[in-house]
Amino acid sequence: MNTKLRVFLLTFTLAAPLSADVLFSENFQSYPSGSVLGSPWSLSVPDNGSTLTYRIATDTSDLFGQGTSNKYLSLHDGVSGAPNIQFYRTVSTPSTIGQISFSFYDPLTSTTGGANNTGLLVRLGTSTTGAAGNSTSPFGIFVSNGGIYTNSPGSSSIDTNNLLATYDTSPTRTAQELSIVFNNGTTDITYGDGDIYSLAAGRMDIWLNGIVVASGLTKFNNNTSTDGIGNVTFNGQSSGEFNMYLDDISYLSNITIPEPSNFAFIIGGVLCLVFTAQRLRRRA
Repeated sequence: MNTKLRVFLLTFTLAAPLSADVLFSENFQSYPSGSVLGSPWSLSVPDNGSTLTYRIATDTSDLFGQGTSNKYLSLHDGVSGAPNIQFYRTVSTPSTIGQISFSFYDPLTSTTGGANNTGLLVRLGTSTTGAAGNSTSPFGIFVSNGGIYTNSPGSSSIDTNNLLATYDTSPTRTAQELSIVFNNGTTDITYGDGDIYSLAAGRMDIWLNGIVVASGLTKFNNNTSTDGIGNVTFNGQSSGEFNMYLDDISYLSNITIPEPSNFAFIIGGVLCLVFTAQRLRRRA
């Protein structure tokens, strides 16, 4: 067997268990720096150039750890009250199970402390033609001033008494990685390659930086829909001013959360691949 084929087969073997059905993935690299976010994203509230902006920025400070040429989405909501930032992306093949993942960096510029209805609301909606609203969002979470929150029971409002997790707010902080694993179907599911996690129908799990921080969370506003998730919508919350930076937003129709054991497998596999390739190259 020739060297290239042997390396290819090893690469395929390593990658096969990690494959996923990607409904969309966005890293903002295709946009010019300084430009307004555009298609395939939709802005429900337009960029007005001052108090409400959705701008592509170059990561000169390497906040996301991908180098200083990386780009991210910089959100600015300078309105204390309505209207608020809102943008979304739809898919043509909604899925009842899957995961929404993104990286975020919080500049901590909110005009009010604590949760207090400031920061970002992420909603998973069933519409394939528009943004998620309170009545069309089976799931949602709030990212606000160093904390991850869910909604109050039977409501679409933030539950400031239910802090799911905190994220780094130190001066040396870097970007955080957050995933929403959801099951909007009618049967319970399991996921995971090492540890196996159960997720009941109509529930979601929240992962922060590779660790599950909340499991089995109930739906938004007593939502009863069992339709697939057709859009991902990002909103500014109803009061207060804030900034937020986002990158690497993805929607997968299956669940591929890497656990610590899988991280070790991936790293070990990559090192093995490099070592094998070097040995084969010497023999060729």
